[in-house]
Amino acid sequence: QVIDDVRHTKQAAYVNAYFAKHGNDPAGHNAGRQVRAVGPAFRGVKRAFGDGFNAGDAVECSINLQLVAEACYTNPLIIAITEWAAANGDEITPTIFTSIQTDEMRHMANGFQTIVSIINDPEGSKYLNDDINKAFWSQSSYFVPLIGLIFEYYGENKVEPWFKTWDRWVYEDWAGIWLGRLGKFGVKTPECL
Repeated sequence: QVIDDVRHTKQAAYVNAYFAKHGNDPAGHNAGRQVRAVGPAFRGVKRAFGDGFNAGDAVECSINLQLVAEACYTNPLIIAITEWAAANGDEITPTIFTSIQTDEMRHMANGFQTIVSIINDPEGSKYLNDDINKAFWSQSSYFVPLIGLIFEYYGENKVEPWFKTWDRWVYEDWAGIWLGRLGKFGVKTPECL
């Protein structure tokens, strides 16, 4: 998975470099280091990505990364944004992001297996729902406003409103179906959902 994520970082950097050179308005794409210091989106990255994916124990990291970020938010982030980008004439983002999504599907399966192994451990399973709730809140407090901002305020041609995308991918698909399969083992949807 680490090798996949290194490749994803390089692919995202390629998209950024492409828009810095060829975009109609390269602002932000051509000044990433300067924007990083003042951009409000970058402050949430530390908690969502840095603390959630790298700090704590292995189970906490897996729940944050594989169960919430990848299983819950890659569909609205990657699939829905590629639809949005294509509707606005962007051919580069869908090409790169759908390549990334194929890896994310494998990562989601790893997260599912982590949860299944925790369910079978009585000592670890008693903390599982609390960990899922904390991870969902941490990831949502970053991803929901960021993706919502992109959906609602950028692009001339809108595919659908952000709340419908969120409802379809997060509420129905992830919380309803994905976590729903684990309900018989005591896994609950996050309280903050």
